[in-house]
Amino acid sequence: MKSVNQVKRQESLKKWLEIIKDQRASGLSALAYCKREGIANTTFYYWQNQIQKLLIQQEVIRPNALHKQD
Repeated sequence: MKSVNQVKRQESLKKWLEIIKDQRASGLSALAYCKREGIANTTFYYWQNQIQKLLIQQEVIRPNALHKQD
């Protein structure tokens, strides 16, 4: 069972993943997007970094899991 903090973190990651996707689709720089949306650029970059780390961890884990099936 997930703790309340784990659930909140997961919700935050999903929210920020959508925000980052929206920024990229907008064609605006991160700074221009943050200004338009009223988001602190430091907060945007923090969550972008967190998501990148998570994706890198998943890429490292995924190949290892595939090799175990061989």
